[in-house]
Amino acid sequence: MGYDLTGLTVVECRRYDQGRLLRVASAHGDGSAVQLYVSGRLAAWQHPVAGVVEFVLSDSGEADVFFLLAVDADSAATDYWEQAFPEAAAHGNRIRVRVPLYFTYAPGDVLEIYRGAAGEALADILEYRTEIFPGGRGACGRGMGRRGYGGRGWHVDSAAGRGMGGRGYGPRGFYASLLTWRSEPLPPGTYKIAVQVTDAAGNVSTQFSGLVVLDTYARPASGLTVESYDKATDTLSLSWTHSPDVY
Repeated sequence: MGYDLTGLTVVECRRYDQGRLLRVASAHGDGSAVQLYVSGRLAAWQHPVAGVVEFVLSDSGEADVFFLLAVDADSAATDYWEQAFPEAAAHGNRIRVRVPLYFTYAPGDVLEIYRGAAGEALADILEYRTEIFPGGRGACGRGMGRRGYGGRGWHVDSAAGRGMGGRGYGPRGFYASLLTWRSEPLPPGTYKIAVQVTDAAGNVSTQFSGLVVLDTYARPASGLTVESYDKATDTLSLSWTHSPDVY
């Protein structure tokens, strides 16, 4: 089978005090597995019992979107997100930032990533803050000094060494690792992102900034309420709060 998008039916989806319960009927038999993807992440999988699986989600938000996939039992832990859902994968609802770990950074340097609200021109929400080389680990390389003077470890001349990415790929020095951050699911919109590095003395680097457009699913409507029912005309009147992403 590999994977199959058909033969899966949501028979119950309800909120309760500790999260959300999702019950799914599978037509693929108890020898298969059902995967649950939450906003592009393989969050869980279950093997059907009597053709039914249940997922309990404790931390889903209003910007989360759910996708179901039937797979072979021995492929339950395989991530098929980009292959099975290419359109959704291309229009994700998370922001991703990747920062090359150049060895010109020193122990004590801190990376900070800021995000603005959708449509705002200022990135003023601190989303992520971390040491680039926690405790100095990873801040190393082979020195340019003669044998016995420098060697492996952190030293100022390691950044002058020839890069490991091949000619034309990155600056001189070591260029093999990336520090990656991924946001929580966000509503559609245009977000400003700013990245900066602060050293141990408090000096702040020139800030890199840019815009990220998330073209994803609208948040659902909320607050569905029965306003009235007219028995004589068999008319039911409902009200709700429309999605903030649908105009």
